[in-house]
Amino acid sequence: MNVDERASANTRDWDAICRFVHQCWVSFQLGAGQPYNAEPDEEDLRSNRTGVEFVQNHPDAGPSAQHDLWIATRLADGWACGPIKDKEKKTHPDLVPFESLPASEQAKDACFLLAAKLALRLFPEREVWSDE
Repeated sequence: MNVDERASANTRDWDAICRFVHQCWVSFQLGAGQPYNAEPDEEDLRSNRTGVEFVQNHPDAGPSAQHDLWIATRLADGWACGPIKDKEKKTHPDLVPFESLPASEQAKDACFLLAAKLALRLFPEREVWSDE
């Protein structure tokens, strides 16, 4: 097959983007003295991708809109508000309206938004060719 017969598509390195955003998040948590997991699990990566895609499609949305999306995604996955984050019980204390979050958690949502915007610039779409 020659170049003219190959299909092209635009793609992003979503794994790199999601890991970059996660490390920005971890840096925020370290600075705030919060617990963190240095290596993201599949759930973290999936959640990050959902959030970054939201930022890509809604570049003017603020941290509150980003938080609303996170809440909707968690609730759809069976999570509920609870006193502590517990992945087994699917509870999280931040499943409340953005305005009800402590200032540190509002700042963390703003950090995610900025990290997502930066990641989208650092890892732009690129054309990928396929022989199929």
